[in-house]
Amino acid sequence: MKIAGASWLREPFVHFVLLGVLVFLVMGWRGGDDGGDAQIRVTLEDQGRLVANFASLWNRPPDADEVQALIDEHVREEIWYREALRMGMDRNDSVIRRHLRGRMEFLAGTSAEADKPDDATLGSFMTAHAGRYGDGPLLSFDQIYLGQDGEALDAAVIRTRLGDGADWRTLGKRLSLPASLRDADAVQIDRQFGGGFARDLAALPGDGWGGPVRSGFGQHLVRITARKPGAPPDLAKIRDRVEQDWRSAHMREAVANAYAEARERYQVTIER
Repeated sequence: MKIAGASWLREPFVHFVLLGVLVFLVMGWRGGDDGGDAQIRVTLEDQGRLVANFASLWNRPPDADEVQALIDEHVREEIWYREALRMGMDRNDSVIRRHLRGRMEFLAGTSAEADKPDDATLGSFMTAHAGRYGDGPLLSFDQIYLGQDGEALDAAVIRTRLGDGADWRTLGKRLSLPASLRDADAVQIDRQFGGGFARDLAALPGDGWGGPVRSGFGQHLVRITARKPGAPPDLAKIRDRVEQDWRSAHMREAVANAYAEARERYQVTIER
């Protein structure tokens, strides 16, 4: 390596050495007050956990050499973990922050997950979310297919012919779908006409031909001929589903409450 004048400052090797010295100084500065952190105690409980994890993975207990290797690896991990904390590597690391947040939220929701709701609690939850569990209204309707691009002019012409007394079954374009459905729920309607069609039909008035309404095939004029309320949900038949939904909502509420309680312990200042 040829060094002339101040050119040695530009040498990569010099940069590497200076970086190493800087890291050493930072570690020394942070490590001046480590107190009891230098003590690592591998308890019998720790060893039992290591052996249990090994047996769970390999379906057999470890021998003496393997136990020692497990302990050595545990100590190695603990030392590197503490050294990383001493150097502040846990600060301003988005991955670590998200992981710790997830652990805290998990702990906040753990107790709620173990709660057992009774039928009254589930019944109240089901009533509050009736739209999620009820069968929904049953619709009867007739439809005239206008085609994929169903122009407004086509709809206007057909409406005129309907007003003149034309048979609606002879109007519109041919489509391999029923011209009428009777007492069909949303699942049955969407299965034939495409997702969202039942929702749009439910918004139509029941006083003649409405639309055009778009399906998965194109545009339709639709006449609602009857609406029937759906059967109320039966808790006995869907209890497992309701309980699962209740438990999810209960855990979310527990996490939100734990956060609100923790939030009160902090004063947040946002610089503008």
